[in-house]
Amino acid sequence: MKPLLAAFALVMLVPGAAHAFNTNRRADQHAATSPAVAILQPSEEIDPYVVDMIRKELRVRGLDPFKSALTIDDAFREAPVADYYVEIAGGDTRTTDYGGIDIGGRDGEVSLALLVSRFGTEIRVYDADTMEIVARQSVTKRSRVVLPTAIGLGGLYAYIGAPILQRAQYRGLARAASRDAASFITATVNGR
Repeated sequence: MKPLLAAFALVMLVPGAAHAFNTNRRADQHAATSPAVAILQPSEEIDPYVVDMIRKELRVRGLDPFKSALTIDDAFREAPVADYYVEIAGGDTRTTDYGGIDIGGRDGEVSLALLVSRFGTEIRVYDADTMEIVARQSVTKRSRVVLPTAIGLGGLYAYIGAPILQRAQYRGLARAASRDAASFITATVNGR
């Protein structure tokens, strides 16, 4: 009885184990459900955080995005590695600090500043087989916020680092722009 049971278990395990070693399984599953989207290597002016956020947002929308080591020039010369290529081009990102208004009294003081951040880039979607631009769109975001830069209580002052505040504001803009870019890319790839 034991040899029969062992043979039955072996027959049941072998196909499952063979399927586990199929390295093309993931690509085969996604090929039937969603197009593969390669995000091309951007220029140095594009923050890697933006690329990661766009990739995450595309995945949420049901696409199969991945970062590629190819630049746009490489993509023109080499065989396609995806259905679509996404190029993130240009970068107009800056934060400007305006002001320095002090509000104070006998026991405390607060310094406030207006931070204006701008984030802008262009998204280009290429058909990987023909390398023709399928669609392009500028993605821009702007934010204005008044934040404390220093707080004083009873003669003791604590300065809040403006770069930390600027970075937090930038990250919020990058996330919002990435959502817009991912919506545009998804609509383009899925035929609007």
